[in-house]
Amino acid sequence: GQFDPPLPFQRQKLLAAGVRVDNYRGCHALTNAAQMGSTQILDMLLRSDASIHAEPPKGSYEDTCDALSGAAEWGVPQIVRAILDHRPNVNWQDSGSLTPLMRLAQNASKNQYRTDQDFGAVAKMLIDAGADVNVQADGYNAQGSALMMAHSDSSVVRVLLKAGAKDINARDILG
Repeated sequence: GQFDPPLPFQRQKLLAAGVRVDNYRGCHALTNAAQMGSTQILDMLLRSDASIHAEPPKGSYEDTCDALSGAAEWGVPQIVRAILDHRPNVNWQDSGSLTPLMRLAQNASKNQYRTDQDFGAVAKMLIDAGADVNVQADGYNAQGSALMMAHSDSSVVRVLLKAGAKDINARDILG
């Protein structure tokens, strides 16, 4: 059979051929690389100015793309740091009005599959980069703040409280 070059090599060839990644599709490629933990591809896309946040093309039924949120929900400090080094909007809200900090808070207890995950450290990194701990979501898949969403991970809760999360007694629509 024919030999297929490794995926990073194929992507390098596409970038060298002038394929633009500063768009919605580039954001999705960056998000996938972040979620897969592929630091080589992540670095290559970031150096090629892949969009970290992007709205879908006009007329599309797809949601917004936020690679920082995609990385944050996996809680791997090295991956999140690589994206933060490119100074993204840490308070970007996706189409469901969730910020990267909220997505991390929602998924901290669900996505514990890797030994290099540290959700509390990533929450602190986002806050140190300017994430607002008191921003409220009012979307179709979540309501409230990151603190309300972080109930399953005590390290994230501690970081949020230390950073000034104010809605400790808040109630969502379910009480």
